[in-house]
Amino acid sequence: MKKFKLILLMPLFLLFVGSECRKDLKTTLPPVTQEGAETFGCLVNGQLFRNGGSGFTTLNLIAELFSNNNVLNVDASNGTGSVNQSIGFSIKNMKGPGKYYLTGNNSGGLTDLNGNNFCKYKTDSLDQTSYVNITYFDTIREVVSGTFSFKAKLYQSALGTCDSTHIIDVTEGRFDVFYFKQ
Repeated sequence: MKKFKLILLMPLFLLFVGSECRKDLKTTLPPVTQEGAETFGCLVNGQLFRNGGSGFTTLNLIAELFSNNNVLNVDASNGTGSVNQSIGFSIKNMKGPGKYYLTGNNSGGLTDLNGNNFCKYKTDSLDQTSYVNITYFDTIREVVSGTFSFKAKLYQSALGTCDSTHIIDVTEGRFDVFYFKQ
């Protein structure tokens, strides 16, 4: 009798587990991978920002490596038309895997665009806690992967409507992308 009940309950269990997996794609960060999965995700002041997630299915992801001076730029933006949010970072003199602090010539930032109003936030060049950790760099397949975290302050505002005391906290960032050589 117990075996019969288990057989009847198994389809319900599988249905429940399957629906939870689909839900997680839209409400959690992408997994940390190193295969060129074309993923990008982070938390922006605790709010999810990722490709494939709820409201972010139009995320544009670009990674470029300027080989003449080893500059890596990674940028992800979502939205259409005049409403857009962009998160990215730039590492100058990138030599491969390792931790790069977003100080000096390296930087990270976030831009919020809504019509003619925009707020640009940028990392502070003296902040020793903001970083990008390159965990995988394959020059043959042109794949770069890693994690990142940074705090950014207001850098530029179009209409003066941005809060100059507001700090953007980008945490739990991860990316796994193919890059373009320039």
